[in-house]
Amino acid sequence: MIHLRLRHEGWQVNLKRVRRLYRLEKLLVRSRRRKKVPMADRQLLVRPMSRNEMWSADFVFDRLAACRQQRTPRA
Repeated sequence: MIHLRLRHEGWQVNLKRVRRLYRLEKLLVRSRRRKKVPMADRQLLVRPMSRNEMWSADFVFDRLAACRQQRTPRA
């Protein structure tokens, strides 16, 4: 972020130099940590054996002139 801010202000600085100076001053570099999502028990998908055994609903979303959202089932 410091490198981007310096570049935005018009400074011609090298990213490696900024990192080195940051490290020499012992400043903390805040790194974003990824959220660990627990792996669920994986199960194989069951394939339908005959017609009409499995159904799903399909909807179409639209926005009206009054900025309200409308949901209608697709035929």
